[in-house]
Amino acid sequence: MIHQFFVVSKTFTKRAWLAAVLAVCVLVLVPLVFRGLMSIKELGTYGISTDPFQYHFAFLGLSWIFFIAICVHALQGCENIVVRLPVSSTAIFSGLILLTVGLVLILNLVTNGLYRFFFFDQNWLSDYWPLLGPLLFLMTLVLVGQFLFWSRFAPSVTGSLFCISFVAALCWWFASRYFPNGFQKPVAPWNHVTLADWFTLLVVNSVAWYQGTRAFEKVRSGTAVPSPQWSRLRDCWNALLSGTLINRRVEFGSQHRSLVLLHWCDSCRPAVVIGGLYCSVAGVLLSFLLFKLSYLPGGQTAAFWSYIQSISVVTSSLFLLASLLIGFLLGDGIHRPGRIELKRYLSAVPLSDQDFSGILMRNLVKTVCIVWSCLMLGCLLSHIIVIHYFDFTASPLNMLYLEAYVSATSENLVPFLFLSAMILWGVSSTMVSIFWTGRTWFYLMVLSLFGGLCFALILISACIQSEAITGLLYGLTMTLASTILGGTVAAYLVAYRKKLITATGVLMAVLFLLTAVWFCSSLTGDEYHSVFYRIWNSNFFFRALGINSMRFLVFVVLTSLVTPFATIPLAVSWNRHR
Repeated sequence: MIHQFFVVSKTFTKRAWLAAVLAVCVLVLVPLVFRGLMSIKELGTYGISTDPFQYHFAFLGLSWIFFIAICVHALQGCENIVVRLPVSSTAIFSGLILLTVGLVLILNLVTNGLYRFFFFDQNWLSDYWPLLGPLLFLMTLVLVGQFLFWSRFAPSVTGSLFCISFVAALCWWFASRYFPNGFQKPVAPWNHVTLADWFTLLVVNSVAWYQGTRAFEKVRSGTAVPSPQWSRLRDCWNALLSGTLINRRVEFGSQHRSLVLLHWCDSCRPAVVIGGLYCSVAGVLLSFLLFKLSYLPGGQTAAFWSYIQSISVVTSSLFLLASLLIGFLLGDGIHRPGRIELKRYLSAVPLSDQDFSGILMRNLVKTVCIVWSCLMLGCLLSHIIVIHYFDFTASPLNMLYLEAYVSATSENLVPFLFLSAMILWGVSSTMVSIFWTGRTWFYLMVLSLFGGLCFALILISACIQSEAITGLLYGLTMTLASTILGGTVAAYLVAYRKKLITATGVLMAVLFLLTAVWFCSSLTGDEYHSVFYRIWNSNFFFRALGINSMRFLVFVVLTSLVTPFATIPLAVSWNRHR
């Protein structure tokens, strides 16, 4: 038995050590860079808090996600080994619990120790950074996660609802430890773990261990099967994503039409459902939830404006998330597992590269437009809920809020629509143009260059103390912008020479760039309420660049919106003829 446990531990450690080192480095280096940014005098005027406890929950959320993800990754590598061991299920499951709990315990203590060395003083545990309570709760989450990991082989509707409710109740209990006087009172560190807390966590751990052992026994015996209700629900979900749930006759009039429909059902529809429908619904719910959790009665911010701020934060985050989801789902959707080649229905289609890439591009544009419309509809619904949630006729003050709200909305509506569409299209289309090359080394190279450049910009900007470093950062930024501009021109020339795009497409891009030049030349630093002025005046480096350099950067950003119309045909052609 000891030998088998050693083998499993060795496999578990091999799969976990690299991810564990990377997670600790990210959790430590990112705050170090942020502290470098905090050293800039100008950042102090932005209201950034220097209280470590203000970042405690962000640290807990990120570190727990990293640590639990590492455990899941390591368990997946040991899954085929542990089910075949000639040892009792109870002993195997208990050994896996020791491995996962021991891993998160070591990672948590190492990370907190490094935080103590770099950031905290000798009173960190008693004043602002509780350790014992969150660590015990993390160990409880690991045991519950073990139960959920092995229960996924026999899912059921009632079991899933119970697990969701149970995890939500656990999170509510954990949050209540930081509000000993009620959620309407100020938050306080969880410095003292009471006997009742110990007993609660012990009961939860015991139940999770027992249920996890039973789930693991079912997996080993081969009796872990989904319930009939879950199977029907899964079939309906797959039919919804593929479009076969709609009972209508589809006519494939030509190869062109067939490819359009097949690619839409296979890759685009899941992106619309997940990135558009789900994110829009989540935006309505999360806006109200964030408002209820963040608003404190009697504070400096009125309830109405607190709700509006919640909508702004959630909507901005979901637009970025939806763009990443579209880019990944569409970018990876044309390849077979492993990205070794295109899917069979795509690789065998007898169309030219220009027609083939044109079909994929039209489906991409259609997907982005539908997702953008869904997110706009969700944002509109959130604002309608605001109007009905607050009774504006109750007092003259509420009427003033309504007038200010209408004025601010009408003033920022057009910039919001344009910026949201620009972010959604720019991020998703750029990701798709990278993924559709079909080269893993190309993904990694672009990611490394982009990540290294961003890290260099942050690191250099954190050291702005003289004009020399400001000039270095200026030169680096202008070089990057010129590279993007030159790459766009080169991509259009190469794509046109290879007959991947038509002269009409080139002409449309030129007209768009001429419009962008006119738009950028009209930008001034005198309109104090404009978005451009707020961006230009928000940072010391932007002000040091000057108005003309900022206009050039805006022009480069607008140019990157038409870059995918040349890079995507090149990527598709490169992928087809690898």
